[in-house]
Amino acid sequence: APQAHVPHITAATMFLNGTNDHHGGHERGQESFKLFQNGVPWSFAQQARGHHNTEKIGHNTRIWLNKHVLGKAIFWPGHPQTKIVLDPVGVPQMVVEPASPERVVRVEVFHALKSPSSFNRSWRDAEAKVSGKGRWTASLPVINVNDYVFAFANIIYDNTVVRSSDFEAAIPSKLGEAVATDKASNTLYTGDDGIGVWTDVAEVEGPGGIKGFRSTNKRRGSGTEQLADPKWKAPKGAALGFRFYCTQPVTLLFQAGNHYEGTLEITASGDWQEMVIQKKSLLNRFNKSPLGSWTDIGKIKFLPKEGSDITKVIFSEFRWVIQKK
Repeated sequence: APQAHVPHITAATMFLNGTNDHHGGHERGQESFKLFQNGVPWSFAQQARGHHNTEKIGHNTRIWLNKHVLGKAIFWPGHPQTKIVLDPVGVPQMVVEPASPERVVRVEVFHALKSPSSFNRSWRDAEAKVSGKGRWTASLPVINVNDYVFAFANIIYDNTVVRSSDFEAAIPSKLGEAVATDKASNTLYTGDDGIGVWTDVAEVEGPGGIKGFRSTNKRRGSGTEQLADPKWKAPKGAALGFRFYCTQPVTLLFQAGNHYEGTLEITASGDWQEMVIQKKSLLNRFNKSPLGSWTDIGKIKFLPKEGSDITKVIFSEFRWVIQKK
């Protein structure tokens, strides 16, 4: 019970973490700061969709140490205030009131639906807009008003400090006359959607002006946990389809969930091609049984096979393909 030591901490303490780190549930970790002694400086920042990586918030470290170890006169904001409420129509929204709002550069809000397991959540970007003096709000559309919606905010200041808000959770129907404005979709990604839910990718444009993304990491490849979101969960009988553009043959390894994998042969062409990944082509790496259903899969990943360059492939238009029996 490491939290038992928290009331005895006297050093200035900062916590950096990824929201999807299996070894540090972020909402539980940050609860420890409520047990700190009065007057002991503390702060935390969470990287949405981060696992062990904190490259978007890691620069906090130098600023924190300069302030609290070297004693430099450096601005560090106070803790923000947040809550989930219903807007006038009944749609859930996150309300963010940062400390020192005059020095805020931007506010980023992230939200997720339903999943009780923090590291299995698919965090969406929610656009935060100024809605009053020192206040930002972001809409959190839901599919079911009786299921949980989760949210937190990252506030970025003019000296690059990132401070995260508390983790908020609410069941919309318990907040009042809530309405569900979101719905399930078979379209997982188009080039117009942005690339925020994919790891290690860069947006590019292929033939015909079709937007897509290219993996930027030749070793780790690229993946997403978007399939864990109820909005994009695979319908019964579906298979995963996508378009790709590649002018040279590339062999990829494909992973689905925690245990299923298969090999994909990307053929060369001067035009866009299409592929549908059948569940029978993905085998459990332990017992070699085929995938039973895509509905059980919350995350996918493309990896380069030895000798192949994944960065040569442009991916686009991921979707669920409903197959005839």
